[in-house]
Amino acid sequence: MERIRLMKRFIEKIKHFCFSNKEISIIGIMCILISVSYMITYNMPDYFGIEPFYSWLNNLAISYIAALIFFIVQVYVPEERNKKKCMEVLRNKFVSVTAFIDISVMLCKKHIKIKDKGADLIWNGDNEKLYIKYSKVGNDKAFTCRSYTKTEIFRLQNIFDSKISEIKNSSVIKYCEYELLELLSQIEDAKFFDGISYVIRLANTELGFPNFGNNLTQIQSLNDKLKKMCFIENNFQLHDIEESDKFVADLPRKDISEELKSIRDFNIVRMKRYIKQQLDEKGVSISEEMLNKMSEEAVDAQMNKGNK
Repeated sequence: MERIRLMKRFIEKIKHFCFSNKEISIIGIMCILISVSYMITYNMPDYFGIEPFYSWLNNLAISYIAALIFFIVQVYVPEERNKKKCMEVLRNKFVSVTAFIDISVMLCKKHIKIKDKGADLIWNGDNEKLYIKYSKVGNDKAFTCRSYTKTEIFRLQNIFDSKISEIKNSSVIKYCEYELLELLSQIEDAKFFDGISYVIRLANTELGFPNFGNNLTQIQSLNDKLKKMCFIENNFQLHDIEESDKFVADLPRKDISEELKSIRDFNIVRMKRYIKQQLDEKGVSISEEMLNKMSEEAVDAQMNKGNK
């Protein structure tokens, strides 16, 4: 079994070399055939008088095969080793870039609806804020909650540029495959995140955005190619956001995290949001003071019950 596995791996490497160096490989195969045919016919009578030419052609083929072996040992194998190390170093950065694009595409598909003129922006938070809840496909229990203000959405292009710069400024980028660098340039040239900012700024105007849908399809296609080249299998899915999820999404913000001085405070804020949501659904309105008191009493009752 081990021999079979090594043989399959060796064959895969040969295929990869031939695919990466098509012209060199084709000439090499022709030279091998010429040399083998010369050995087979070496003792046969020369009816056509081509022995001198055939011998010269065989010597030329042997020289090329020797040069090919030298190229494989001295150039190709070290380059492949460096490419492998390069991808090991940059893998996390490529994972970050592809995830950033995937999540941004999902955000646009759910919260930006293009009309004949202008666009509908589906803000699901106060003061023009977007909330999303997502997870990796196949892992529904590990959720991530994020929030975006309008200003933060305008900064998406800057964040994306910084992620790309981290890759291009890496000390090992010179060992990266040319096709991969070309694909990164295509993703940059798409200016997808600038397009998002453009739509949001002019959503309430009479302008049309006929190319926005095509840009979404294009950037998603390019991102899928990038993931395939980097052997990244991460895919994401959106989930319905709840009020408690919005609170979790806002935790990284300084103004909120500073307010949370204990687990009790955290639970009180979550309980307050939950009670307010329930009351709003029933059309009931109470004072802020009463809401705070109800939330504190509910949390304290839960904590006391848990301590018993």
